[in-house]
Amino acid sequence: MNGLWKKRIPAFLLTLVMIISLMPAALAEEPAATPDAGSTTVTPRENDPDDTTGGGDSSNPGGTHSHVWGSWVTSKEATCTVPGLKIRTCTAPDCNQSEEEPIPETGAHKWVVKSTTATCGAAGTKTEECSECSQEKTSADPATGKHSWQNTGTPTAATCGKPGVQPQVCQTCGNTRNETIPATGNHSWETVTVTQASCTGAGAEYKICKVCKEETKPTATPALGHTAPNAAGKCTRCGVTIQTHTHQKTGGIQSDATRHWYNCAGCSERLEEAVHGPANAGGKCPTCGYTLHTHSWAKDWTTNATSHWHACTGSSCTVKNQEAAHAFVNNVCSVCSYVRSAGTFTVRFYNGNSVVNTQNVTQGGYPTVPTAPAKSGYTFRGWVAYNPSNALWTTGTITVNPAAVAISRATDYYAIFSAAATGQNATISATPNIGSTLSAEISRKCSAFGVVPSVINFSPASSNYGSLYTSSTQSDSYLVRANYDYMLSEISFMTFRSGSYGGYPLGYVAKDSSGQNTVRGTITIGGTSYSNQIEYTVSAGRSKSFSRSDFLDAYRRAVGNGASLYYVVFSAPSDYNDYGTVTSGSKSFTKNNLSDYKFYYSDPRSGEYALDSVAFKADSNARAGKLTLGFTAYGNGSNVSGTVEITIAGTAKGDVTYNVEPGKQRTFDAVDFNKAFQRAYGSSREDIDYVVFNAPTSYDSFRGQLQVNRTTFDRRDLNSTKFYYSSSKYGEYSLDRLSFEADSKAKEGDNISIPFQAYYGTGYNDYENCTLVINIGDGVVGSGDINYDVDPGKSVDFKAKDFNNFFKDAYPGYNLSYVEFEQPDTSAFSQGTLYHNYGISSSKSFTRTTLDDYEFYYSPGNKDYGIGNLTFVANNNFKDTVTLEFTAYGTGDRSVRGTVSIRSTEHANDGDINYTVTPGKSVDFQRTAFNTFFRKKYNSTVSYVIFDRPTDANVFSDGTLYCDYGTSAQTSFSRSDLGGTRFYYDKGDVGRNDYYLDELTFVADRTFKNPITLTFTAYGEYDDDYVEGELVIKADGSSSITSNYSGSIRYTTTTGVNVQINANDIARYYKRSYPSYNLQYVVLGGIPAAGNLYYNYYNASSYGSTSRTQITSANYGGQSFYLSPSAGQFALTELTYVPSGSNYCASIPFTAYGTGGTGVSGTILISVSRTAVSEVYGVTPRNTAVNFPAAQVYSAVLAATGSALNGIQLLNLPAASAGTLYLGTGSTRADTTTVYTYAAGANQMSQLRFVPSASYTGSVEIPYVALDANGAALASGTFSLGVLNSRKTLKDVNSSTWCYKYVMELTDQNVISGYTDGSFKPNSTVTYGAALKLIMLAAGYPEQAPTGKNVFSGYLSRAQADGIVTRSNVNLSTPITRLQVAQIAAGALKLSTSGLSSVRPFTDTADVYVQALNAAGIVEGYFSNGTSTFRPSATLNRGQMSAIVWRMNQYRK
Repeated sequence: MNGLWKKRIPAFLLTLVMIISLMPAALAEEPAATPDAGSTTVTPRENDPDDTTGGGDSSNPGGTHSHVWGSWVTSKEATCTVPGLKIRTCTAPDCNQSEEEPIPETGAHKWVVKSTTATCGAAGTKTEECSECSQEKTSADPATGKHSWQNTGTPTAATCGKPGVQPQVCQTCGNTRNETIPATGNHSWETVTVTQASCTGAGAEYKICKVCKEETKPTATPALGHTAPNAAGKCTRCGVTIQTHTHQKTGGIQSDATRHWYNCAGCSERLEEAVHGPANAGGKCPTCGYTLHTHSWAKDWTTNATSHWHACTGSSCTVKNQEAAHAFVNNVCSVCSYVRSAGTFTVRFYNGNSVVNTQNVTQGGYPTVPTAPAKSGYTFRGWVAYNPSNALWTTGTITVNPAAVAISRATDYYAIFSAAATGQNATISATPNIGSTLSAEISRKCSAFGVVPSVINFSPASSNYGSLYTSSTQSDSYLVRANYDYMLSEISFMTFRSGSYGGYPLGYVAKDSSGQNTVRGTITIGGTSYSNQIEYTVSAGRSKSFSRSDFLDAYRRAVGNGASLYYVVFSAPSDYNDYGTVTSGSKSFTKNNLSDYKFYYSDPRSGEYALDSVAFKADSNARAGKLTLGFTAYGNGSNVSGTVEITIAGTAKGDVTYNVEPGKQRTFDAVDFNKAFQRAYGSSREDIDYVVFNAPTSYDSFRGQLQVNRTTFDRRDLNSTKFYYSSSKYGEYSLDRLSFEADSKAKEGDNISIPFQAYYGTGYNDYENCTLVINIGDGVVGSGDINYDVDPGKSVDFKAKDFNNFFKDAYPGYNLSYVEFEQPDTSAFSQGTLYHNYGISSSKSFTRTTLDDYEFYYSPGNKDYGIGNLTFVANNNFKDTVTLEFTAYGTGDRSVRGTVSIRSTEHANDGDINYTVTPGKSVDFQRTAFNTFFRKKYNSTVSYVIFDRPTDANVFSDGTLYCDYGTSAQTSFSRSDLGGTRFYYDKGDVGRNDYYLDELTFVADRTFKNPITLTFTAYGEYDDDYVEGELVIKADGSSSITSNYSGSIRYTTTTGVNVQINANDIARYYKRSYPSYNLQYVVLGGIPAAGNLYYNYYNASSYGSTSRTQITSANYGGQSFYLSPSAGQFALTELTYVPSGSNYCASIPFTAYGTGGTGVSGTILISVSRTAVSEVYGVTPRNTAVNFPAAQVYSAVLAATGSALNGIQLLNLPAASAGTLYLGTGSTRADTTTVYTYAAGANQMSQLRFVPSASYTGSVEIPYVALDANGAALASGTFSLGVLNSRKTLKDVNSSTWCYKYVMELTDQNVISGYTDGSFKPNSTVTYGAALKLIMLAAGYPEQAPTGKNVFSGYLSRAQADGIVTRSNVNLSTPITRLQVAQIAAGALKLSTSGLSSVRPFTDTADVYVQALNAAGIVEGYFSNGTSTFRPSATLNRGQMSAIVWRMNQYRK
């Protein structure tokens, strides 16, 4: 209270003073009004507007009154824990008294969230704090469920017709979503003129949204009306006369390519103008005589009910040729085969060649199907409308129901059967390697019913009868199983072991590849199995040691595992002496005494021999063949008899012999095998079909293998594979692709003999037995155990280790002591001399009579002669082989006989100058070789060389001699051309009819193998200085790895995407061979090995078959596919290839026939891969060579197929005018058969080098087939190159831009150009004027200066003048359509519209210029589900236009 009064007393006193001072004025005033009861109102004075308060009550002059309280006003808010304060004031005049009253505390906290751990997706704990008292509390807080979205990433903008998408992420939980951005709904319309309005005709236009490409319906634009007439009275826009006058003809009738008219004498109006009428018989307009076209008469007859004729193929020509009335025979015209209605026809039903039923059926009627015929061993499957011959029914065979086919001509039906033969039994001898015999017997049984066995199911007999195994490993896991399908090729490897019972009954069911044709029976395997055969191969003049383990294995196979072998006794056959002798060390055994000796497995007894010391020494002159030694093995079980089969292979020759040097490859020649067969057969009138080899077991250990490309054959594969004489026949491989590659470590003189059967027919016994011999080395007869080569006039040293190694080969545990030579023949040293310590003072020479008097030691003492000190010195003319026989003696009283062959590096058939060439390759002559030869006689330089005219008429039958080969100045020489021609050493001396010696090249055919000998005379500066010599060209005995894919026409597709064969592609291929003729029809030469070929696949064709038909091996032959088919004929446009699988190339051979009896064959190659193989494209400056981009090609193939590239085969080489593709840095040219490998090999992709021709610029394309490690195709691709004057840079076109190739090459040719800002704008729509300029420049027109305001007006004027553009109202600034481009381009190129297919290529336009441009390969359409459209009203952008212009350029080349 004290505080209160301290405040109030001063206030009270102050108030009192003020009241007193104002009292007179207050008293002078009357109340202005009477306020409401209980209150008094004070009105301020006008001169004191600030006085708004009053002191006491006017009715209480003494100053006391009842308070009139105002409303409470809160001066302090109450909180949850602290009271508040409110105050009110008296409102009476002159009273300023106030009073206060506390406000109780609220007791309610004001909670504010201080923190929380809850998120949008997870509950947490919430902490709250009172904002008044700061008290805190915690509680559970549920998940909010409200994400905190924030934009992230790049949005997809919304367009007029398509919503956009904005990626968002929650800042709390990280969840993402795509927020939809609504479509704007605002199209950006652009008007496209379809038809320009003219003075009298309405136009048409539509709008297209530049963003979403939505199009409006076309609307009409009003006619423009005529302009005011000019001085001639004509409309200035269209030239029509507005102010008329009386026309008067002047001059004769006028004409152009489409119309004729008369000119008016008084104006330029055309009178009686009309389109040319149909051509008359002479091909002329009947009104004006203008030549419309040259008739091209259709091959097939056009008919009606009364006559037939050949129609002209011109699109508007109705002239008939050779029209005549029908000549009916049995209601069928004998000329055109027209069938006259009414009458009856003969219907015959055949069973094979026998008619089983004949009926006469009224035209339009149906025959009665006879009872199904029977055929022993077969099941009747139905009727077919062709003669199936020996073909069997499969699930792919199309049968017909004759009762449902109306008869319109004489008709034959043939019964077709599936094989179901039973009881086809046979008996064969029991032999260990029974597979080949078993396979042949089953094949023979099947062939009797026309079945080609594919799989065989066996029913094996009890083991008491024996055991049949799938391989030479005769264990239980390899036993033949019952009810298991074995491939025919697997049977060849089966082996047999006899049981205790005789006559093993083997049931079988053989099926063909369709599984619908079967042959059943039982093969009885009888007799005793001779499983104990040991095989060895030895070269003529060489020794082959026997292995005791071979005999132990044979003994245990017969007696049982664990048996012990004691010794072996051999027996010699009657022809023993023809091949050689069995030896043991220095002991030789004769035919008569061989069986007197025992050869012990271990610990030989006194006077006997160890089995491990036995060898067979083949006579050096032994013929190739097989020697069979009998043997009996004795041990702790029963005695076992067997044979040792020794194959003698050597330079004594087989029926076919090839010599292959170590590390080299030799490709076989099918002709060699055919000649071998004909010699065995006794007649040259028969040719082989295929060859089957029967390689011995030693084949797998021989150093080298047979192969096709990179597919190698082990013994099992080789013996089960057929190699065909003609690659055109079905089969696994062609003999011409087979080669032998010798290991680089193969030993000279080693060889192998491989028997083979040459089959010439389908019969079981239609073959002849022959032998293939492969020699390691050059094939020189007399190759020794130790061989040395020496150049004429040079020397060669003997090496002691060679003799020691030879001795240790015979006796591994012993050492060589010395060697004794036998007296050689009389001519041994006629061409050289053998010395000891040659070239030093102690040198000693030996004659043939003294050589055998000396011992030559491996480790000689001071007084001994050393075998390593011998040297043979050859005479200058040494071209032969010297053979020295010796005996090598060693420790343990061991000795072995052998031979040393010393061979000349030059042979008797070598020339003074020698070249070797790989078949299919080329070799360049070197002028220095002639100069070296000349300088042997004269110490001066050769001046020129003259070749003699070869006496052999066939000297160049397998190759050609060229000068300047591969250039535009290339010259080839015949026998007559070569004789007398001078070839100069110095190029400056070459006269008009002379040639440069250093530019001679011999190009060998792939068949080249016989040496060519050319005699010549080399002249010096003076004619008296000359020397005569011989030049010999030989095949090097090897060849490159080759491949034989071809692709006259190429398509690429991806897995599951069909390929529609384009008839125009074949027509253009035909035209390249016969430019003056037209394609008529195509006949297929086969079907693809993978995938399927169909006719009318989409059931949309009106030609030939009206339903889908698969083309198979049974129905492709003889069927013609026409470019312009008539009713009933098959259309070339309806062939569809359906792929199966991925990563392969399918081939379809064909022959295209045309007018004038012409024809050309080719192959359609279809590449199928997971994705398309990208084209590898690069550019190079003019006159600059470029290496093949091996790494880029590898990457392109890997990306498309997922498989590693092993190599490529080139499909085509660049034209000579463009340049040459070389291998390496030399002059070897690439070809289209060699496989160029990626990583290793003699011919690598990276070694390919393209050298452009001088000054050539333009495009180069090199197509290829990508091959895997087995030589199989993975896909095809293309390496393309632009040879440019200079490379231009455009900022929006780079190597990843789809039209990069076209733009780079066209800008280099100044056909197109970019904008001033350095861009090309490939996606910008091209205008009529710009397109017109590009087309005319591409067609060969020069630049045209403007004739009007538009920069392209000059091109329009020239196009109109040349009839390319016939319209007068052309807007050069509007977008051009695809139809207009086609019309202008066809006109500019002057493409012919005659000879085109009668089948329209597109369903949405019949424009003949579009068809002509499509036939030229310049424009294509859009194919979908059997329908091809052109989209004629669509516009083009600059990139698309560059592609069309580029193709125009290529077409003109």
